[in-house]
Amino acid sequence: MENLISKFKNTFFLTMLNQTNEHIYITDVETDKIVYMNEPMKRDFHLENPIGQVCWQVLQKGMTCHCPFCRINTLTSREPEALCTWEEKNAVTGRVYKKHDSLITWDGKVYHVQYSTDITEQTRLSLEVNTDELTGILNRRAGKESLAALVEKGRREGKYLTVVLYDVDNLKQVNDDYGHLEGDRLLRYIAATGKEALHRHDLTIRLSGDEFLMVFYDEKAKASIARIENIMASIEANRTEEHIFYNVSFSYGLVEVAPDNDYEISEIIAIADAQMYLKKRDFHIKKAQKALARASQSPSLDLENEKALIYTAIAASTDDYVFIGNMKTGVFQYPDHMAEEFGLPGTIVENAAAFWATRIHKADERYFLENNQEIADGRVDAHDIEYRARNAAGNWVWLRCRGHLVRDSQGKPEIFAGVISKLEKSKA
Repeated sequence: MENLISKFKNTFFLTMLNQTNEHIYITDVETDKIVYMNEPMKRDFHLENPIGQVCWQVLQKGMTCHCPFCRINTLTSREPEALCTWEEKNAVTGRVYKKHDSLITWDGKVYHVQYSTDITEQTRLSLEVNTDELTGILNRRAGKESLAALVEKGRREGKYLTVVLYDVDNLKQVNDDYGHLEGDRLLRYIAATGKEALHRHDLTIRLSGDEFLMVFYDEKAKASIARIENIMASIEANRTEEHIFYNVSFSYGLVEVAPDNDYEISEIIAIADAQMYLKKRDFHIKKAQKALARASQSPSLDLENEKALIYTAIAASTDDYVFIGNMKTGVFQYPDHMAEEFGLPGTIVENAAAFWATRIHKADERYFLENNQEIADGRVDAHDIEYRARNAAGNWVWLRCRGHLVRDSQGKPEIFAGVISKLEKSKA
């Protein structure tokens, strides 16, 4: 009766192993030879009789010795009956498996037991959910989760990390000049170049549109700046090979995160964004100044189709030196007496912000340019600022500029108009 019960148990146990969807096999640790494999695994690996064969010869491709990723050595150093869980994409089947490895001792010998679950579809679905469709890197949601995990890892391990937020320059112009498909190709090119520069624990994330994050683990800001500069150099060096025949660049800001910091993820991104904005402002100012240097002598102001918007903007202002400008072209119009007093090239001035930068007192220049850049970026709808400007006679005059921004139907800056007033001489 006992033999019958034992035979029944063995038969039931083997039947159960062969009917499961898991792959199960056992090897002799000393020889790496297979001593058992269930039927589902035999079928999926196309093995009729694997018993006695060396596991790394039949379950892998191109191996000439014990698999370097095998978990046997890891398990040997742990407590008896320890379990090791990991994932692998198998070279023979092309499928992704979640594997559970352990060691057992029986009759004086040590055996390696592994059962694995096919998670290929779950991995594919997870990748689709977490990946930005255009660039193939982490999307905003998954990226912020990964950043949070990496910050926590840095805290545990006492490691610094640097978070870099960058914004592609002139993407709108690329879209306007060459089409949105070309703009998408540019984003993929920049994202791929950045991804190639990553180290083991680094991250690259697409936040939205033309904004990206790169996270450098176990690295302080100084070293990260050098890496970013190398990435920018690679983008420039390889763009012709990629058939990109226009200038490519990005503006970036970064924040160094110490292991003992208490920043929230939103704070880290906000700090990097603020730093990036300063770089972006400088980029646009330099671009405008270059455009001013090559501007024609007779620029034109085309506002014929924006009369209603012009009226709305001017109605929000007061009297004195009344000005009006097209934010999309950078062309502004000023009254005759202002052009005469301040030595303007005419009543119509192209790249007005860059021109005024040559007339503004050095002590007020940064303040003046930052406020004008906020209007240009659409970050604010109005400003009220005071500054000194040099008139045609070479004298410094205190001015107050109050202006109002009108946006187009897409919410982008369209018209900016307002009043520039002289202040009392006591302020000079």
